Amino acid sequence: MRIWGDPLNKAAVIAAADCVRAFGWVIHVYIALEQIVEFAPLVPQIGLPVVINHIGAPDQARGSGRLQPGYAGFMDLLRTGQVWTKLSGTYRFLIFLISMTGDVEANSGGDRNKVQENWKVDDTAFIARC
Repeated sequence: MRIWGDPLNKAAVIAAADCVRAFGWVIHVYIALEQIVEFAPLVPQIGLPVVINHIGAPDQARGSGRLQPGYAGFMDLLRTGQVWTKLSGTYRFLIFLISMTGDVEANSGGDRNKVQENWKVDDTAFIARC
């Protein structure tokens, strides 16, 4: 369900949940951090696990996700155990655009033309930087 950038249609969210609840499915939404405050009260009514796409889609033009409106509410939702986030869309983070070049200059042992292990992903450190 895409909500990001559109006004939050609470009735549509609940209607979608009602349609799939019997199947035990997951509601997958694409909402921005700034929409979390409005979305959070719907979570208990949904009655299904919820996945928020693209780590809550923080706006990189606004700087660190931790400083953006909705971040604290996003963290609160994740702590409920009913809401999850998809670690996707990281290509929009400047640090990863730089990393995708292989950073050969900073890795003196690297070979741009050789298939090799890139870097170990540290999800905890990444989330702390958001």
